[in-house]
Amino acid sequence: MLTAHVIILSEGLDPIREKSFSFRPFAWREEHEDAVAIHGITKEVALTFPEKKKEIVSLLDFVGEPTIFCCHANRRSGKAGGALVTFDYAMMKQECLDAGILYSFYSIFPTDKIISTHSLCVSLGVSGSKEGRASHSLDSISKLLGIELKHHDAKSDAWACANILLHCSKHGDIFELAEKDWENVSERSFVAREKKRAKSEPDARGESTWIQSRSGSPATV
Repeated sequence: MLTAHVIILSEGLDPIREKSFSFRPFAWREEHEDAVAIHGITKEVALTFPEKKKEIVSLLDFVGEPTIFCCHANRRSGKAGGALVTFDYAMMKQECLDAGILYSFYSIFPTDKIISTHSLCVSLGVSGSKEGRASHSLDSISKLLGIELKHHDAKSDAWACANILLHCSKHGDIFELAEKDWENVSERSFVAREKKRAKSEPDARGESTWIQSRSGSPATV
């Protein structure tokens, strides 16, 4: 079982509400190295967990409106034309695909509205250290900023990300920096392909509106 802890922040980055959601991790056609390395979940292990489709629907209902997806991503996915489609984002997207609500997912979390606190730290020169080297990992930055962290615990990771976001906001315009990230990725063909894919999937809630809004408040996951 995997747990996603969602913290909704206001545009001023004040915490509004939070909640944890537990669901079965999706099984890739190919085993995902992060799931194995971080959580010890192989494809065979994943298939032993009960499905929790209602949880992912509840998560989207909890967020409720187009929102900027924020996490501590440290790399881009080549499959997304360089876009920041992270492990966490991909996992929830697949759950929504399995549940037949992919349109709902994209309505809440547009593909080109992802803030990486890792990228913000790199841009702003906020750097911790690990094994004698500069590091922008979640645990390194948390240690640098005095943030209590129980790494790979969903709630602790989410709050660490939220606090790093708040720290970065005091040293630069996080939305301007994120905007550069969004504008610098060439993902139009990817988004068009995913829109087409979403249209081909039945939506359990009957939604058919593709929403991409530049407004919205961050949610750390």
